[in-house]
Amino acid sequence: MNMLKLSLFVLLFSVLDARTIAIPPKTQQLLVIVSKNWETKYATLKRYEKKSNKWQQVGKSIEVIIGRNGMAWGGWDIQSPQRCNAYQT
Repeated sequence: MNMLKLSLFVLLFSVLDARTIAIPPKTQQLLVIVSKNWETKYATLKRYEKKSNKWQQVGKSIEVIIGRNGMAWGGWDIQSPQRCNAYQT
């Protein structure tokens, strides 16, 4: 699966209420990350694959850290490309 598409879907899934999400019909894999609340940085990642038109968990759940402050909305401190390490060569 294209990593960009996967990342965008995971981001979308984490932002929206699960009851409002329509999974695209051609989707064959999902990553689901669940935490106890917005503020905790600890969460559980589960992997799913669609087999025979049914979602089945693949492997065991994995404990993950989702950020320093959890999923809660942070400040809007957007870095310029000059300050961001990702743009340095």
